[in-house]
Amino acid sequence: MERVALGAGIAAVILGPYLWWKTRQAAAEVTRFRAAFEHSPTPLFLKDPKGAIVAINAAFTDAFGLTMEDLAGLTAEQQHALWASSPAVNFDETDRLAYSADEVIYSVAHLVPPNPHRSQLMNPHTPQEYFISKRRFLVQTPFSSTHWLICSVKSIELMIQFAEKARSRYEEIQMKSPILSAIHDLKDLVQQGFADGSDRMTRIEDRLTKTEASVRVLQGTEKTQPIDMFEDFVKPS
Repeated sequence: MERVALGAGIAAVILGPYLWWKTRQAAAEVTRFRAAFEHSPTPLFLKDPKGAIVAINAAFTDAFGLTMEDLAGLTAEQQHALWASSPAVNFDETDRLAYSADEVIYSVAHLVPPNPHRSQLMNPHTPQEYFISKRRFLVQTPFSSTHWLICSVKSIELMIQFAEKARSRYEEIQMKSPILSAIHDLKDLVQQGFADGSDRMTRIEDRLTKTEASVRVLQGTEKTQPIDMFEDFVKPS
């Protein structure tokens, strides 16, 4: 027994720091993924094996006005009922396909935010067309192995809002940065120079073509219209 206890003590001394390090590493990884999920600019949500939403990010809240306080404790059916004002949604069917496939399941739905007064959309009371993608991922524990779903929601309206924000932010940065402003001015100058150069080359090519034709006529190697038809020559009086 003493040898067993001694061996256990030695194992604890050796494995203790390693297990502590692995635990800290796992915790740091979870923190990174949680931060990436939360700060994603695309509305995201997670579903457990029963089809209930267990996590949403800030972009989802901004779009639909829902928070986890609105969803926590509700079954999948109760959560689906929150979208009753949306035309003909079928979350169950796409969930079933996503849970049983290794590929991404795409669908289209016309949705109205359940809490339009808290939505940041331009037209929160009007059904908008959304593109929904769902994909399963494996969650393993010492006692079980189950599939969950990670899902994203995109719409034309959201893409327009992203584009407007990106454009205004670019203009703001450009105004504050003399380097970016100089690059922008240089780009416009170069593009204008290429355009002017292209026009000049076209005029030069036209002039050369006319000159070559005139030379051939003077040499008698080409029969053309009378010489007074050429703009480069003047008919003698």
